Amino acid sequence: MSCKPANIRKSRFKLNACTILLLSLGASAQSTYAYAQEESAEKQEAAVERIAVTGSRIQRAGFETATPVNVVGKEAIDESGFSNVYDILKSVPAIGVGLGSANGSPQALSNPEAGASFINLRGLGTDRSLVLIDGRRRVSGSSASSAVDLSMIPAGLIERVEVITGGASAVYGADAVSGVVNMIMKDDIDGIEVSVSTGMSTEGSGGERFSLDLAGGSEFANGRGNMVFGLSFGKEQELRSSQRDFTTQLNLRPNPDNTGPNDGIPDNIHVDNLALFGFSPKGAFNIGGSWYTDDNGVRLLDRGEQFDGIRGTGEGFRGVDFSRLRQEQETLATRFSLDYEISDDINFFLDADYGQTTTVGSGQPDNTTQGGAFVINKLQRDNPLLPDDLTALMDANGLTTLSYNRAYENWGVRTPTFDRTSYSIVAGFNGFFKNDWSWDVYYQDSRYENNSKWANYTLTEHVANAIDVIEDPITGEAVCRSGDADCVPIYALSQDPLSAEQSAYIHHTALRFHRNEQQVFSASLTGDVFELPSGDVQFAAGVEHREESIAALDDGLARQGDLHLFRGQEPQGAELTVDEAYLEVVIPVLSDMPAFEQFDIEAAVRYSDYDTIGGTTATKLGFNWAISDDVRIRASKATSVRAPNLSELFSPGVTTGAFLIDPCDISQISLGTSTRPANCAAIGIPAGWADPNAAPAKEVVTGGNSSLSEEKSDSLTIGAVITPSVIEGLSFSIDYWDIEITDAIGSFGVNDIIKKCVDSPTTNNDFCPLVARDSQLSIARIDVTKINVGSLNARGVDFEGYYSTDVSDGNLAVSLNGSYLLEHEQLVDANDPTSLFITKNNPDNPKFRSNLNFTYKEGPLSVGFNTRYIGSAILDPNALTAESIDTNDVPSRMYNDLVIGYEFESELRLTATITNIGDVEPPRRELIFEGARGNYDNVGRFVSLRASYNF
Repeated sequence: MSCKPANIRKSRFKLNACTILLLSLGASAQSTYAYAQEESAEKQEAAVERIAVTGSRIQRAGFETATPVNVVGKEAIDESGFSNVYDILKSVPAIGVGLGSANGSPQALSNPEAGASFINLRGLGTDRSLVLIDGRRRVSGSSASSAVDLSMIPAGLIERVEVITGGASAVYGADAVSGVVNMIMKDDIDGIEVSVSTGMSTEGSGGERFSLDLAGGSEFANGRGNMVFGLSFGKEQELRSSQRDFTTQLNLRPNPDNTGPNDGIPDNIHVDNLALFGFSPKGAFNIGGSWYTDDNGVRLLDRGEQFDGIRGTGEGFRGVDFSRLRQEQETLATRFSLDYEISDDINFFLDADYGQTTTVGSGQPDNTTQGGAFVINKLQRDNPLLPDDLTALMDANGLTTLSYNRAYENWGVRTPTFDRTSYSIVAGFNGFFKNDWSWDVYYQDSRYENNSKWANYTLTEHVANAIDVIEDPITGEAVCRSGDADCVPIYALSQDPLSAEQSAYIHHTALRFHRNEQQVFSASLTGDVFELPSGDVQFAAGVEHREESIAALDDGLARQGDLHLFRGQEPQGAELTVDEAYLEVVIPVLSDMPAFEQFDIEAAVRYSDYDTIGGTTATKLGFNWAISDDVRIRASKATSVRAPNLSELFSPGVTTGAFLIDPCDISQISLGTSTRPANCAAIGIPAGWADPNAAPAKEVVTGGNSSLSEEKSDSLTIGAVITPSVIEGLSFSIDYWDIEITDAIGSFGVNDIIKKCVDSPTTNNDFCPLVARDSQLSIARIDVTKINVGSLNARGVDFEGYYSTDVSDGNLAVSLNGSYLLEHEQLVDANDPTSLFITKNNPDNPKFRSNLNFTYKEGPLSVGFNTRYIGSAILDPNALTAESIDTNDVPSRMYNDLVIGYEFESELRLTATITNIGDVEPPRRELIFEGARGNYDNVGRFVSLRASYNF
C-alpha cells in the first residue's frame, strides 16, 4: 500500500494506517490508550511514503520530522466512554488543566465560559494552545480569549487527534506558543456507520451519558466526486457534589491556634465541613455578642468550632451543596464534506459544519452582600411581618433596626444556561502543476455565538423595597414603605418559598450575547525545489489573510447595575486584521553514509502584520539525524509570538465580587513576608487593625488593556528515537523540551494581587495600584486587568515506548508515555525576584504523569488495559515556610481502565469500557475534588457500552 496521494485533497483521507506505523516506530507519541493501535506491525511495514503531519506543512513521514507528535487514535476516542473530546485529551501527559465539564463548577456562577472546553498544553494557558480542524484554524469559542471550544467538536466524527508541543508559530501562526492540537475529521467513508453509546457510574446516580453518531459517504460521478456527511448527538446529565460521599466542604483557613511565625504550629489548616454561619440559609444576626437565627422561631445559631467572624463547622451556608462535579450538557453537531475532481490536476472541495451545545451551569442562591446604594440587610422594628419573639429580643436590647445576613435558599437558585452555536464553511481548490508542485487555495467563514441567560437574579432596589415593610395606617395590611404600587412585601427571614407575585417582583432573568467571527483566505504551494545528492530540497510557502471580530451585549439592567451580584459590561465591538506570509524548507544534507543514514535540516519563518500591534516574526530551525536504522536524533529551536487577542486588548470590563481576607488584618499581618507589616503601615493601616468590613464581598473588575504588546517565546526540543533491530517490535523515544515566554500576557487572582502588594520588598510594585481602599481602609475594589508579565518558563522531559509481539494466536502491544516536569514558573517583574510564582508540582502541574497501556487482539476479540498515573504534588509550592499549611502535600493517584471489544462477522462491534475500575477518589485537599484543580477523576467507577454497525 502506498500513502502517496493521487491528489492533495484526498491525501488526508487515507492517513490512518500510515499514522499507526509512526506509532509503532516510536517517532511520535503513542495514543493515550493502547487499544488505539489498529493494525499489527506486520501489516504496517510498507505503509508510508509521505504523509502530512502536524508541525509541518511539508508532506513526509512523521519519523522524518524534528518535532515529536502525539496521536490519539479513533478507537481511543470511540471507546473512552466520553462524548467530549476534551475529557479524552486531558489524560495526555503533555496537556495541563484547561476548562471542561468537570471543572466549570467553581467558576460557573458569573463566568460566561462555564460549560466550554479549552485545551491547555504544557499548563501554559489555553490562549497559547492552537486548535486546528484538518489543519485549518477554528473560530474562537470564548468570550475572553482566542481559545477554541472543544465541546463544539463531536468526538464521534473525529478520526484522530495529533498533538505537537513546543513553539509552532512559524508553521501555523499566532497562538501556537505551547503547541498545536489538530483534529482530523472522518472524511473517507463508503456506506453508513452508526454507533450508540451509553454509560453510567456504579457509585450512584448523576453523570449519565448517551451519544449517537451517524456518518456516511459515497462516491459519485464515476468516482470523480466524494461526499461525506455526519451527525453526532451527545447528552450528559449533571453530577452534583451531593451525589458523592467525598464532597463535604473542605477549606483552607487561618489556624486560630497559631501564635506567630516559627512556632511550629501550622499557619493555615484544612477544615472539613466548613460553613459560613454568618450567611446561614435561615438567616444570621448578632445581638449582644451572640449569633441568632429565625428558624420558624428565634434561637441561638449553632456555629460549631469557629475559625473567624463568620465561618465555623456548625450550621450555615456551604457552597458545595450547590456545586456540580460535572455540568449538564447536550451537544448536536453536523458535518458535510464534498470533493470533486474537475480534472486530473484540479480538485474542488467544500467542508461545512454546524454545532450546538446547551449547558446548564452551577448556581447559588442570592444573599445579602453588596447592596450598593440600597439597604438590603436591615429590618426595621415597625415591620409588621416580624414575629413576636424577634421583636421582643430587639426590644430587650434596645434595637430599632436589625442587621442580618442570609443566603436565600428558599428564593431559588441563580442558574446560568448557555446556548452556544458555531458554524464553519470552507471552500477551495487544490491540485498539481506540471512540475508536481502542489497548490491549495481556500476561503473560510466561521462564526461562534453564545446566548446565555441567568435566571433568578434579583433587582437590588426591589429587594430593598420588598423587605422594608410597614403597616398601612388605613387598611392595617403590610405594605412596602417605598410606596411602589407593584411592590410585594417579603419577610426576609421567612423559611417559606416565595409566592409567584413576590418572585415576579424581585427576580429578573438576565441575558448576555456574545459573537466571534473569523474569515480566512489562504493560498499555499509545496513541492521539491531541486535535487541534492542526499535527496530533494522540499519547501512549503503560503500567504494568509485573516479577519476577526468580536461583539458582545449584556442585559440592560445588568449594565445599569440594577441586578444584585451581577454587573454587566458595556457593549463590545472590536476587530483586527492580520496578513501573514510563511516559508518552510527541508534540506537533506547527508544520507547513506556511516553515522549519517540521513541528516536533514528544516527551517521555517513567518511574518505577520497586525493592524493592532504591527509586525511580528516567528522562526524555527531543526534537524533530523538518523545515525542508523536503530537510532535517530531530532531537535528543533523555535521563536514564537502571540499577539494579544481582541478581548485582552479591548474588553470594557466586567464587575463581579469575591470574598477575601485582608492580608493587613490583625489575624494575617504576621503570616506574610517580613516586609508585610511595614508595607501595610506604608499604605496607612495602623498596627492592630481589624477589617471592619470583613464579611461583604469585594468588588472585582476585569477588563482589557489596549497597551498590551505581543508575547515572545523561545522553545527548544531535543531527543532521540531508538528502534533496536535486535528486538523486533520495540521502539522508544525521549525528548527534552524547554519553553521560555517573555512579556507573557496574563493576570492574577485577587488573593495573589492583594498579598503581593504587601509582601513585596516595597509598596512600589505592580500590584498595589490594582487595590483600592475605602475611607475605613477596607479593600473596596481590585482591578484584575491583563498585563505583560516578566516571564513564563517551563521545561521537562517526555518519554515514550512501544512494544508489539505475537502471543499465542494474537498480538500483544504495550505502550508507555509520560512527562517529567523540571520547571514551571512565572516571574511578574524581571527586576524583582520576590515576584516569582512557582507552579511546578502544584496539582495543575505535577512533576510526573504517565500512561501505560496493554492491548491484546486475537481474531474478533480485543482487550485493553490502561493505567493513568498522576504523581504527588504540593498544594502551594509558594508556601513561605514549612508551617504555612498543615497538609501541603497532595498524594498521587492511579487510575485503571478496562476495555473489551468483540467484532461480529455481521459488521457489528460491541465494546464495554470501565474507567477508574478501583473507584479512586480525588485527593482531599482544598478545591481539588470539585475539579477546580488537577486532572483528577471526580466521577468514580464508570461503565459504558458501545454498539457500532457498518452498512
